Amino acid sequence: MSDKQKIHGLDYARAIFSIFVVLWHFHVAGTSTIFNSVTNSPYSPSASDIINFNVFLQAVPFFILASCYLYAETATSIRYLGRRVVRIGTLIVFWAVAYHLFYGGADGLIQAIDKLNERPVYQTVTALETYSFFVGLLISVALSALAAYCNLAILILWVVLGSTAVCYFQWQTIVQGTIWTGSFWNPLNYVAYPAAAALVYRLTKSPSALKFLGWASVILFIISTTLEWRFLVNPSFFPGQGYNLPAYTRLSSMLFVIFALILCLKVSRPAGPIVQFMSRNSLGLYCIHPFLLAPLNRLDLPLWVRAVVAIAATYAIVIVLRRFFLREEVLA
Repeated sequence: MSDKQKIHGLDYARAIFSIFVVLWHFHVAGTSTIFNSVTNSPYSPSASDIINFNVFLQAVPFFILASCYLYAETATSIRYLGRRVVRIGTLIVFWAVAYHLFYGGADGLIQAIDKLNERPVYQTVTALETYSFFVGLLISVALSALAAYCNLAILILWVVLGSTAVCYFQWQTIVQGTIWTGSFWNPLNYVAYPAAAALVYRLTKSPSALKFLGWASVILFIISTTLEWRFLVNPSFFPGQGYNLPAYTRLSSMLFVIFALILCLKVSRPAGPIVQFMSRNSLGLYCIHPFLLAPLNRLDLPLWVRAVVAIAATYAIVIVLRRFFLREEVLA
């Protein structure tokens, strides 16, 4: 491991991608026939589709890849992994409980916990049907501990096999009708990310190789995106998420965020105070804005206005909570 240096590009990325999460949840870019359960391939995406699926939905993959990269850059011992696991586990428990208490009170929380007996695996990997992102993050960071000890050949093989697994998940959903393999909450969507992040970290020592990886990711992203829109739109994905293209069971997502991460590593200019504020509060924005979705969606306001209000209100809530009520562990 090399000495950790400030990656200024990550401040910009955290600020931007956290906003993307909110814009996606409010469907600011609009919805198309892909949100209809009968839409099938061949499908020609609209501008709205491209923004939704190839821009806004890259946020979660980026945060997972970036976390894996930071682990590869920072990890020094198994104790460090333990601290990361405890931190992410705390986020899972705290925000899942808070979500159910907010929307259902004590009875809602009890009902959610009771569902663990009915579907223990599903309820666990979806964090009681709330913040499944943190479960995927937890597994990915744990796998990063293994990736840290792999050589380049093993990492490349891991990325190839992980990408193959994603293609298998797509086939399993379309042909066999298996819902979980193509669902947004499937933590195995990110099985190749720990190796990809470790690979990027290793190649930082070879600028020419890193540049090659970046351009290869762009080219493969364009190819994979074209193929996904042409062949992957299928009603079999609708039950797992409410639209007919998988959110994260796509190779294009990993390729996009690999390039985005490499761009971040090239940024040398420190972020200004506004971007630093947004970066510092990106986790808070992600965790708290779901509490505003239902209330704001009841208002007769344009989608973009609801999103702007949600972002501004969430930042205000984060400031208050950070100052008076909650510890840093659950907000930053």
